Amino acid sequence: MKIIKIDEAYATDAKRIIRAAYLPLLEKYHDEKENPANKTVDDVIYDLKRENSDAYLLLKDDEKIGYVRVGQRGKGEYSIADLAIRPEYQGNGYAQFFIKEIEKMYSMAEKWSLVTIMEEKKDCYLYEKLV
Repeated sequence: MKIIKIDEAYATDAKRIIRAAYLPLLEKYHDEKENPANKTVDDVIYDLKRENSDAYLLLKDDEKIGYVRVGQRGKGEYSIADLAIRPEYQGNGYAQFFIKEIEKMYSMAEKWSLVTIMEEKKDCYLYEKLV
């Protein structure tokens, strides 16, 4: 497993991972305006260029399987956004691995925040067990 920091050159890769991971939630909730599955490449580039924000891909055997964006919200406070693992790799501990490694990279963080759908018990459980 390998984590690489990315820039806009990886926007298409990031968009594909985000789309694949969030499409089932889009189909379930029909939240067209808010759901990351509907992000365009330009939206992803915008996110990648945000000040105080970094994005990463998770690679397994050189295959791009995950994406996450980390933002600094304030002194010692960071957020996790758009955490996405391709569906065929979900349920194997990759998201948990990804988050733990990101937390190590940001060891200066005193507080983490994230946005998720409370109705998605699987997602909530992932974050709760990492607290």
